[in-house]
Amino acid sequence: MTRISRRSRRRAMAMIVALVAVAVVTLIGLSLVQSLLRSYRQARSYEQQAQALWLADAAVARGSARLLADPTYGGETWLPASASGAGATTDATIPILGRAEIRIERAGGDPSARVIVVESLVPDHPWNRVRQTRRQTIVLKPSGDNS
Repeated sequence: MTRISRRSRRRAMAMIVALVAVAVVTLIGLSLVQSLLRSYRQARSYEQQAQALWLADAAVARGSARLLADPTYGGETWLPASASGAGATTDATIPILGRAEIRIERAGGDPSARVIVVESLVPDHPWNRVRQTRRQTIVLKPSGDNS
C-alpha cells in the first residue's frame, strides 16, 4: 500500500510541476503578445504623425498656390484620397487619407500679407486621430506692381 501511495504522490507532484511550467510558459507568451501589440500601436502612431505632418505641409503648399492664383481665396476643407491626388471622392474603394482645414487670415500690420493656417487630421476619424497645425505667412503682390 505504501508503494501505491508513493507512486501516486510522485505522479501528483509531477502533475503540479507540469501545471506550474505550463502556467509560466503561458504568462511568458501573454507578455510577448502584449509587448508586440504595444510596439504595433506605437509604430502606427508614428506613421499617423508622419502622415499628418506631410498632409499639413501639402495643405500649406495647396493654400499658397490657390492664394497666389486668386487673392480672394478664403480657404477650404481638403479631403485628399490616399490612392490618387484627385481629392475627395464618392467612390468607396478609394479611402480618404485625412482632413485638412485651410484658413486664410490677414496678417497684423501688412495689408498685402496673409497667413495660411492649416490643421490636418489623420485619419479622418472622430476620436482616433493625430492633429498637426502649420502656419505660413505669404505677401501678395499689389495689383499695380508688375515687377
